[in-house]
Amino acid sequence: MTPRILTPVLALFASFNLLALSLDDIHYWFGEGSGKCAVVVDWGAKGASRAWGYKWNKSCTNLTEVVQRLVHEDPRLVSNEAQTFFGYDVKDVHPTWDKTAGTSGDPAAEAAANGAGGEWRFFGPFSSVPASVSVSAAVSPDAVFPSSGQWFVLRYMASAAEGLATPEPAESPYGYKVVDHLTYESNPMYNVPANVLGHPTMGIFSASSSSGISDTGSTINPAYPAWSGGRLLSLVGDEDEEEPGFVTIKFDHDVIDDPNNPFGIDLIVFGNAFGVRNSNKTVDLTTDPTTVKFSGAGAAEEALVEVSQDGETWYAYEYGPYADSYMPTLGYTYDTANPDPNLFSGNLYWGRAAQATRPVDPNCDFSSFAGLNLAQVCQRYNGSAGGTGFDLDRLRLPKNAEGRKWIRYVRISCQYSEEPNEEGDFGYNVPEVDAVADVAPVSAYEKWVEEHYTDWATAWQTNVTGAGAVAANGQLNALNFAWGLAPTDYVPTAVPFEITDFAQGERVHTITMHSPRRMDNAGGVVVQATDSLTAGWKTVVPTLTSSVKESDVYVNTLTVPADAGAFFKLVVPTE
Repeated sequence: MTPRILTPVLALFASFNLLALSLDDIHYWFGEGSGKCAVVVDWGAKGASRAWGYKWNKSCTNLTEVVQRLVHEDPRLVSNEAQTFFGYDVKDVHPTWDKTAGTSGDPAAEAAANGAGGEWRFFGPFSSVPASVSVSAAVSPDAVFPSSGQWFVLRYMASAAEGLATPEPAESPYGYKVVDHLTYESNPMYNVPANVLGHPTMGIFSASSSSGISDTGSTINPAYPAWSGGRLLSLVGDEDEEEPGFVTIKFDHDVIDDPNNPFGIDLIVFGNAFGVRNSNKTVDLTTDPTTVKFSGAGAAEEALVEVSQDGETWYAYEYGPYADSYMPTLGYTYDTANPDPNLFSGNLYWGRAAQATRPVDPNCDFSSFAGLNLAQVCQRYNGSAGGTGFDLDRLRLPKNAEGRKWIRYVRISCQYSEEPNEEGDFGYNVPEVDAVADVAPVSAYEKWVEEHYTDWATAWQTNVTGAGAVAANGQLNALNFAWGLAPTDYVPTAVPFEITDFAQGERVHTITMHSPRRMDNAGGVVVQATDSLTAGWKTVVPTLTSSVKESDVYVNTLTVPADAGAFFKLVVPTE
């Protein structure tokens, strides 16, 4: 046999003791397509190690963009644009992050930044998870284009060579396992239970048969639903046996009734409902969304949703909402300024992935589409991927130790209709299930925006809802939020947002600030501290001890631990 000369990368790769973790072990997949690679983010001594999977069509983008898409997709993972800071919200509490100091307001969170004892470096490709990595083997992520089956490691390195722990599969916000199902669907392409797992369908970039919409495919949007075989599960009941079709899906974690979830929605179910267009205009990859207009009607096949904590005792949304109804799925955001060239050739309209863990305002329905074009509807989704939202608080569910209602199982079933269908027949409707998702909590500032900017037509516009936008009362949104005011609350006196007095103490320092209204708590204000003005700032949650009116302003007294730092500043957290 002729000996082979290995390249340095292959020689390094061959020397690793590979850890036992395969692509099949990954819970959380983002992207869409037949190409698959894995990304491990390892915090070293700063925290644990977790693995995600990425899918793509045709050729893959570079590793820098893969990680950017991961951060966009997983609301628990946080980074800065330079990818010199990474944090992971372990308990889903939406903490404040200091991306310079590499710290978090949640002590359980994993966080690290360059310059805080180490650096983030990329390694790979590997055929599996390596047992160790060396600084000398780091790669430039801009120059690395993943191939299917490869693994990559993003590691916080504090020394020249370090061992790696076997990563945990990152917790998935989507359905992880089908535990039971029944459907009499005869088409095998629509009778695959696994089609309901993972992320909802984002695009159909080739089609083999006519759908009545377009054979050339499209991104999934409110005018073009996920119809293609191999992507959905159709729930078909047996009329004679009076058996409804159903599917039971299990999450890999508890879905919690979280007060920080947008609109109070905790669970989203995706089907293939769509809005009716005013004309029969074809919708495909090249269609300008501004030319597609909606009538205000919709096509839906309502499915009953039930939830459970143990898979035995069920709680039903008997009077709705229903799955496979509004809102229709949106795969990618409408963004003509930043269309993704990797999505498909000639893309002019569609940007990064819409967020399937963020609901649309549940007060809207198909009638909200009336007179709007597809571009306008997509903008009003405000980054959401749509779907039907469900609030766990509406059900009489038992609570966990923290006093929150929760579930782990979702059952979706077709319903018997007393109304004739299009063919004039009575019986079970035929809804489709695409995915289920656990809603991600948002910041306190985003909840304030949701409460006060309720107009669907403008709530998505950052020049209206942004922290730096001037509200109707002449104050910045950020200041209204910090002071506990509505955007329309009258403010008789201009009050600067600043520390007006600072008193040092042995155990606590006392900070005084003014506000136009009484502060009931310091929820909208945090203090950041540092030992040196050349170092990063870390967040310190202050304690509000008093809020007393003096003349035409309120004087608020806050305390912070004396050992938190040598310098302090007031901050309004709006991310």
